[in-house]
Amino acid sequence: MSASSAAILQILLLVAAFFVIRQVPPVVLATESLRHRLKDGLRFVRSRTDLAELLLMVFLAAFFAAPIVSMLPALVEVVFQGKAENFSFLISAFGIGALIAAVLIAAIDRNRISTKWPFAALAALGLTQATIAFSDEIFLTTAMIVLAGLFFVGAMIRLGTTILQTTPDPFRGRVSSFQQLSFRSGQPLGALVAGFIARQYGIRVAFCAFGGLLATCMVTMVLRKIGRTPTGRDLLI
Repeated sequence: MSASSAAILQILLLVAAFFVIRQVPPVVLATESLRHRLKDGLRFVRSRTDLAELLLMVFLAAFFAAPIVSMLPALVEVVFQGKAENFSFLISAFGIGALIAAVLIAAIDRNRISTKWPFAALAALGLTQATIAFSDEIFLTTAMIVLAGLFFVGAMIRLGTTILQTTPDPFRGRVSSFQQLSFRSGQPLGALVAGFIARQYGIRVAFCAFGGLLATCMVTMVLRKIGRTPTGRDLLI
């Protein structure tokens, strides 16, 4: 599909969505200043440790998973001799994994799947990313990239949904902005640090280190949550 065809398709889908929407909730105009609303939003997030933890997970996922997409050209250059078709396979594989994740979330989440599974998904993403560092076969790497796209996008969708669902209406916009800030600051910072590590120690070390650190962070957060209560039943976010 060409870029123009994709743009036309997006416009048609947007128009169709407007026809599907039957009722739009009224917009409540804010009377406070921007500074006051920002401080109020930060105070609210600090009072909700569960939301603060979710935002931290978004940042950690964006930071440590940055090499998956931003450093694919370098991986192809070093491991697969820079063949263009190999890069196409890998970037398409990530998109396929993302699509599978979106479909699975839409189908399975109707039954309210456990909200603790993003921990497992991000830990699995870290292990998958570390595995990519040791792969010299294009087909194995492609399969790992598919899994990476599935785990990453699936976890991001579930985290975003949980953040919105557990935030009261007056703070939802501000908390959503904090979520976007966490994600959009994590990716470039992660890519910057990963690029420095790759330049100094090699692309494989960058993939392995970031993947291992992501898995370690998720395991540590789970262990801390279990330790906060005798039974560990507060694992559900």
